[in-house]
Amino acid sequence: LTCAPFADLPSDSTMGNAPLVCLSNGHKMPLIGLGTWQSDKEEEHVKVLEEAVNMGYRLFDTAASYGNEEIIGRVMHNFYAKGTMSRCEFFITTKIWPTYLHPDRQMAAFKESLAKLDTPYVDLLLAHQPTCYELDGVTHDPSVTVEMIWQGLEKIYETGLVKAIGVSNWSVEQMERVMKIAKVKIHVAQVECHVYLPQLELVEYCKKNKIVVTGYGSLGSPARKVPFLGRTPNFADSPNMFEEPAVVAVAQKYGKKPQQVIISKKYQLQVLIRYLLDRGICVIPKSSNLERLKTNLHGVVDFHLDESDIERLNNVPHRQRLFMQEHMAGHPEDSFASER
Repeated sequence: LTCAPFADLPSDSTMGNAPLVCLSNGHKMPLIGLGTWQSDKEEEHVKVLEEAVNMGYRLFDTAASYGNEEIIGRVMHNFYAKGTMSRCEFFITTKIWPTYLHPDRQMAAFKESLAKLDTPYVDLLLAHQPTCYELDGVTHDPSVTVEMIWQGLEKIYETGLVKAIGVSNWSVEQMERVMKIAKVKIHVAQVECHVYLPQLELVEYCKKNKIVVTGYGSLGSPARKVPFLGRTPNFADSPNMFEEPAVVAVAQKYGKKPQQVIISKKYQLQVLIRYLLDRGICVIPKSSNLERLKTNLHGVVDFHLDESDIERLNNVPHRQRLFMQEHMAGHPEDSFASER
């Protein structure tokens, strides 16, 4: 296994079964984790989390708005209580929703997440969006800039209750503005990233500034068309990434074995994840299917794509953002305004 760019780690350095990347402040983060959006049904989610830990997952990505921090905290605590795992063996990411991104409200919101997760610290805290809302969760607060949001996160970081801080769904321009005034540089940027939205400019900017990129929606998020926070976003239809000709062709190249001629969708899945990993991007695919959960982790760490294959996937002609975050429209800090 090789490490991502600017990681100062041995080539076999892992956490669980995932390779590690070293953040710019020295904190280590797995490059493969489990996304938990849409995972708020307790019985099912507990089983998936327990199986994921047993498979070697150590990074768990949640958010206050996902409604599952307490479930994650309870499962993690059970592993601590049994003595099979310690807190330092996990990497937990959570996010502050825009309703609480005003600098005066961030600390209380964070401490609520901390209590629900039943942990003395969080490994990574993200501003879920660059837009701040009033307490009704709907009305925009245009007075709060990304610079102000970041200064609030810096105050939380200074307490030592969080090991790293970052942003989610921010643009390059917004990150540039913050990096100019930051006392603590951005450690991680989480963005939608896949073959239909490769984020070439943003990834290049982050590499230059030693910001680790985490990509969500890496498999096309086929189950995204569901209600979220009481409303169903107007998600546009999109092609199936598993049937994208370039993805199929690359999967055939890496999936064929001497006794195997017919390719299964498993290899397209592995290629879609490996495509991001080979670009130094952390991936957090969500699944409640235990076989796919295993494939997402164990099936992507023993091969690499050639540069020519990465270039081919970089240039898939279809371009589409799957998550338009419509609630940001009209806010002065709407990071997708130019795409609307």
